[in-house]
Amino acid sequence: MCFIFNNIPYSSIMDEEVLRALMDLVGIRSVRYDQEAYNAAVDYILSLINRRLPDAAVEVIPKESNYKGVKRIVKNILAYVDAGADETVALVSHYDVVDAKGPRKIKVGDTEMTFDPFKPTLIGNRLYGRGAADDKSAVIASIYATKKARDRLSKNVLLVIVGDEEIGGEAGIKAVADKVIDLANEVIVIDGNYKVVANGASGVIHAEISVKGTQGHAGMPFYYRNPINSLIRMLNTMLNRNVFGAYSELPARGDFKTIADRLTITGLKAGSESANVIPPIASARIDYRYVAKRPKEAEDMLKRMIVNAGISVGLSQDDLEIKILGNHPSRYIPKDHPFVQKFKEVAEAVTGDKHEVGVERGGNDGFIFANRGIPTITYGAMCKDSNIHGPLENLRLDIFEKLIAVLEAYLG
Repeated sequence: MCFIFNNIPYSSIMDEEVLRALMDLVGIRSVRYDQEAYNAAVDYILSLINRRLPDAAVEVIPKESNYKGVKRIVKNILAYVDAGADETVALVSHYDVVDAKGPRKIKVGDTEMTFDPFKPTLIGNRLYGRGAADDKSAVIASIYATKKARDRLSKNVLLVIVGDEEIGGEAGIKAVADKVIDLANEVIVIDGNYKVVANGASGVIHAEISVKGTQGHAGMPFYYRNPINSLIRMLNTMLNRNVFGAYSELPARGDFKTIADRLTITGLKAGSESANVIPPIASARIDYRYVAKRPKEAEDMLKRMIVNAGISVGLSQDDLEIKILGNHPSRYIPKDHPFVQKFKEVAEAVTGDKHEVGVERGGNDGFIFANRGIPTITYGAMCKDSNIHGPLENLRLDIFEKLIAVLEAYLG
C-alpha cells in the first residue's frame, strides 16, 4: 500500500489495518494525569480485542492512583485466549506514555514541517509520535500476533496491557500481578530492543537528596550557608568517585562487555523567583541503576554513598535528607535457559537477523514476575535511534512487522 502524508510518500507491505490501529492508539494522549485520555486508550484497546479476538476472556481491573496529588483510576486489561494447552505465555505491554511538548518544527530533506507528537506522522519507513516505540507498538503487536496465530496456538495466551508503567506500576502491573502469576508459566515483556533477547534487567532506585542551608541575602554570602553550592560540590564528588564502577558478572550486549552500576542526576530544584535570595534548601533527583544486588543492599549502599559524599564537602547527616521514591529490583535468568534459547531460535529463524542475549541497562515491568519465579524475557521493536522519551520518538515499521511475525511464530 502507499500513503502520502505531508507530501512525503510512504510505502509498505504492512497490513493497512494494523498500521491504522497503531496510528489511532498513538494519537491518544494517554499521559499520567489525563483520566479522559487513559479511558479513551483503554476503550480503543478493548474494542480492538473484541473485534480481533472475540473468544478471549477479557477482564478490566481498575486501581486508584494518586500521583503528585492527582487522583485517577487506572484500568488494566487482561485478555485470556484459551488454546487448551498445558502452558500459558503472558505478553506484557503498556498504554501509558511519557508526556511530550509540541508542536515543533522539524526538517525532512528540504522540507520544513510541523510535528505534533500526538498526531502520528509517517516519514519514510518510520512512524513518528509519542508512544510509537514505547510502548503502543507492543500493545498492537500482541493483539495482532495472537490473532494471526489463533488457529494454531501451541500455548494459551494472556494479554496483559496496563497503565502506569512509566511511573512505577503501582496502579498498573502491580494491580494485576497475582492473577498473571496464577495463570502464566512464562512472560514476554514487549518493551525492549530489536535483535536483543533480554534475559534480565537492572534494578532502579529513584531518590531525592535535599541539602539544608540558611536563607539570606545574596549580597552577603559569607553570613549564610548556600545549600546550592553544597549540593553541587556533593554531586560532583559522587560523580568523580566513579560510582558506576561496581561491575557485575552478568552478560551485557552491544558495545559493552559487562553491566555496571550507574548513577544519573535527573533533576535539580532550588531558589525562588527573587534572584538575590539564598534559598534554605536545594534538592536533586537521581536515578541509580544497579545489578546483582538485593534491593535493600542496593538502597543501603546508595545511602552510604550520599552520606559519605556529603561529609566530604563539610555536611553533617543532619544537613541531609534522603528520600527513596522507588526501588525496583534487578532480575536475571541464565543465558542458556530453555525459554531464552527457544525464543532466540524462533526470532532468528523468522527474521534472518542474528540476535544476542544480554541484560538490559534499563528496566520495565518484568521484575514483578521474575522475582516471583516466573521465567521472564524482554523483546521489542525499539532501536538505538527510536528516541524513546525524546521529542522525535519513532518506530521503524519494518522492525514492527518483524516483531509481529516473531511473536506469531513463537505462539504458534
